[in-house]
Amino acid sequence: VQIFDAQMRFESSFGGYGSQAQHLDEPVRMAYSDQGLYLVERNNGRISLRAENGEIQACYQNKSPVWSFYASKTFKDNCHYQAWVRNCSRFSSIEGQFINAGFTVGATEYPSDMCCMNNGDRIVVDAVNGIVVVFDARLTHARHVVSRGDKELPEAFHPTACCQITNGMLVLASEITNDIVVMDDKMIVMRARLTMRPSSLSFFKNNIYLCDFWNGHVARVDLDTMGIEA
Repeated sequence: VQIFDAQMRFESSFGGYGSQAQHLDEPVRMAYSDQGLYLVERNNGRISLRAENGEIQACYQNKSPVWSFYASKTFKDNCHYQAWVRNCSRFSSIEGQFINAGFTVGATEYPSDMCCMNNGDRIVVDAVNGIVVVFDARLTHARHVVSRGDKELPEAFHPTACCQITNGMLVLASEITNDIVVMDDKMIVMRARLTMRPSSLSFFKNNIYLCDFWNGHVARVDLDTMGIEA
């Protein structure tokens, strides 16, 4: 992780490849609040609250097998993994490949996105397992908000990314099912079907901006009309 000032001048960095507290493995998302910097690592299955020097202040890490397990012969002999390998292509995310192979790695083991809500909740999306989990500011596990297959959600909806909008509602996007939903207390307020794969999203001036990593595309969703504009 590299730190720059407001003029984009380099100041410092922390991390380095590995699984120890001072290391990182596939850090994919950051979120900031008055508590500090939250960092999401996929391969370490870890969500951490860190000081400016990178020191961990609080941490959640699933007790399932660490990522090294998935490089072992035991895992690679698994029939689901074999199906995944057969279907691999550069046009599929690791999440999509695992899902298509029928493989689930575990509860909150592969966190992929995070946002800090106005009410103090920390929302984490696990893209492989298709779940959205709530933590408190010190990363104590609180509850599930969304699990794949919830009857309140669109059929087959599989969340992979999230952000908060100004009224405190939660926006979830799926690069698996290519749609977004806006939720208030687990009730869908709005939904839009997309012609792109939203790998990340952010909110600015009543618009949701969607980034399609796979196709090099950015789109804007107007919340007033739920109209989509390239």
